[in-house]
Amino acid sequence: MIGLVEAFVPGDFSAYKDAVAFAILFIMLLVRPQGLFGRRLIQKV
Repeated sequence: MIGLVEAFVPGDFSAYKDAVAFAILFIMLLVRPQGLFGRRLIQKV
């Protein structure tokens, strides 16, 4: 996913390809901190 987004960054902004990758990772951590394939947390009561 990150590779595809970097490929679509226009040539004028090629210096920001790394920043785009880090921004995607940062947003993903904000949205899903448990990860893409997070485990269900089973709590015994």
